[in-house]
Amino acid sequence: MLAEGSEAAIGLLSSEEDFAEALSRANVVVVDWMAKWCRKCIYLKPKLIKMFNEEFPQVPLVFVDVNAVPGKLVTSNGIRKMPTIAVYKDGKKVAEHVASETGTASFQKVREIVQLALL
Repeated sequence: MLAEGSEAAIGLLSSEEDFAEALSRANVVVVDWMAKWCRKCIYLKPKLIKMFNEEFPQVPLVFVDVNAVPGKLVTSNGIRKMPTIAVYKDGKKVAEHVASETGTASFQKVREIVQLALL
């Protein structure tokens, strides 16, 4: 379920209903498709939270553990690698970034795709 607050709503989604609710709550929503066992996911999570709180406080950032939700949710969103940071606008995925690059390059790419979605 999503957390509320003055900063970006940040939470861990655990069901298809949570996912649908998250996408309906804002024009632009960013979803970090991750896994608890994924070292890159563990590394990126606190840094993404910090970036969103500082740079995009109006954009909800939510996390989906691919092992904790129904497989059809993962496959229907085209997720094949973790972490995948996906940007949804008006409920539809408009961009994604598979964080396989170094941290700095990944953060810059995420910034770019979020800024484009906000236009």
